Amino acid sequence: MQNLRKDSGLEVTDRILLKVETNEAIREAIKANMQYVCNEVLANDITFDGVSTSALVTDLEVEGDTKIDLIKG
Repeated sequence: MQNLRKDSGLEVTDRILLKVETNEAIREAIKANMQYVCNEVLANDITFDGVSTSALVTDLEVEGDTKIDLIKG
């Protein structure tokens, strides 16, 4: 996640809104650890819908399984 922040041009201290489109297993893992994940990536919130067409695509379990939007704010 930190590499995605860097690649997006965000500053180390920028707070973000994290939008994730992924499979059910990853979504449930994030939900179960929501506060920890938010603290670690400086996210104000994490949502699981509405990623943009410019969302970053990353492989967490299988090729192309996860899309991530990082929005400053």
